[in-house]
Amino acid sequence: MSRMKIGSKLLLSYFILIISIFLITSFTFHFVSQRYLLKETEVQLKKEAKVISQLLSRSSFSSEAIREKLMNRRALAVTERLMSSEMIIWTPKREIVYSDLEGGTLDKIIGESTGTGRNFVSETAAVTSKNGKTRGYVTLVARLDQVQQVNMLMRRSQIVSLLISAVIAVILGIIFQKGLTRP
Repeated sequence: MSRMKIGSKLLLSYFILIISIFLITSFTFHFVSQRYLLKETEVQLKKEAKVISQLLSRSSFSSEAIREKLMNRRALAVTERLMSSEMIIWTPKREIVYSDLEGGTLDKIIGESTGTGRNFVSETAAVTSKNGKTRGYVTLVARLDQVQQVNMLMRRSQIVSLLISAVIAVILGIIFQKGLTRP
């Protein structure tokens, strides 16, 4: 039975260490970044919904007036966007005044924005008049698959950087292996 040289043992231990670090960081990064992106999306949607509700509080709450206000989106440039959002503007009687969302009703969107099987991230802000009466609501919606696409992009860049560092570590391990086994 042949015994492994100390240099081979060190190289093998470097390789095992690199693989275990890669697996741990990949697993952790996936879950942490997913949670961060969801929270960041919610924060951005909340900011944007507040800006839109303030913009709409000073105008008529008719479909035509809302379309005209939203065409001039200079006021919305104040907010930062991580990803695109879609909008539903509705009255307290749950009548939709304006929507640029395709493929969903208000109840479906709100229902699928919570829980484990959620497909959307949504935030709602009230549109109030000067006297404080609620005129309607603005609901901004981001699709969860967009959040997951951003997460996958970050994950790919992490994998590439970890693979490059693994190759460098293996090369250094081979160099050190030869230096350690010499008398």
